[in-house]
Amino acid sequence: MNNYFEQTIANLPYDVYNGRYAILVDTHEDTNSGDSMYSFLVNEQKFESTKVSKLAYKNATIENFEQTVSNFESIVDKNSFLYVMLDSHGNMDGFCFNDGNGTNNNVSTLVSYEDIGDNLDAIESQATIISLMCCGSEGTCDSITIASSPNSIASMPATWIFATSKNYINRYPAVLIM
Repeated sequence: MNNYFEQTIANLPYDVYNGRYAILVDTHEDTNSGDSMYSFLVNEQKFESTKVSKLAYKNATIENFEQTVSNFESIVDKNSFLYVMLDSHGNMDGFCFNDGNGTNNNVSTLVSYEDIGDNLDAIESQATIISLMCCGSEGTCDSITIASSPNSIASMPATWIFATSKNYINRYPAVLIM
């Protein structure tokens, strides 16, 4: 792994230890996004597998997310990097977690983006990147704020802008990837 994070984003010398942590939430039954991202982080980016929490399908509940955040709160330090992937249904008001029985698209599982930010605020990292992969997220990136992380960014893959917006005629361009 290179030291790009230390020198460019965290503004640290290359030899300062920092942990790399990830919380991956994929509520879909096929869990392709979560599996692919886990493999990418662990196998290619060399995140330690014990520092990557993958909440998939029926385990991708708000309770499990809150428990994972609580666990990370005590081990992530101020020099660390935190990546959070949220892949599910959603709208302009929030993100749909799984209900534990396989349902991930109703009002009972919707959690506001502000509440998600409040949860993540318990983790004091140098940088937090949140990748929102759900309908309605194109207008919500600014509503997730994490005061404890001096460098926090909420983003979404370009495909979701096109696939979820009524402003584009060709809503599913095959050439755009994350």
